[in-house]
Amino acid sequence: LELMLVLVVLALLIFGAYVLFGSTQEGARSDQAQKNLLGLHAGVKRVCSKAGQCPTLTVAQIISSGQAPADMVNGTTLQNPWGGAVTFGVGNLGSGTNNAFVYTFADVPKAECNTFVNAVQNNFARIAVGSTTVKDVGTAYTAAGAITACDNDTSTVVFTQS
Repeated sequence: LELMLVLVVLALLIFGAYVLFGSTQEGARSDQAQKNLLGLHAGVKRVCSKAGQCPTLTVAQIISSGQAPADMVNGTTLQNPWGGAVTFGVGNLGSGTNNAFVYTFADVPKAECNTFVNAVQNNFARIAVGSTTVKDVGTAYTAAGAITACDNDTSTVVFTQS
């Protein structure tokens, strides 16, 4: 009986550690994605201060110039902490043409999507999760909108900023 009690306590401790470790890992990946996105945007802006001046800026150029966060670089591509592709390009913001940089993070898991989007929403003029725009020029970000938009197993999140 005592042995069974010890085994139950050990099983509960192991389960608790597993749950705590998983939550810690999720938070760490979301924090890393936030730092990577902001670092990538800063690096792109160092190479090209205005989107319209660099309509053909490539991932390879950002990597070779040393402006991509090192932990995002996977050979000649960029990768987010969840293993999804990260791309960027030039896009439109408001009524302008080629006046903004657009960053796409693929395969953002449901458990971390809202935390990631919420953490960086003050730094971007437009944010779309899948086909849902959760923030746009003239439209305020709402946490409820992000929660609803992030309700997929994985999402593609697109950030736009001038």
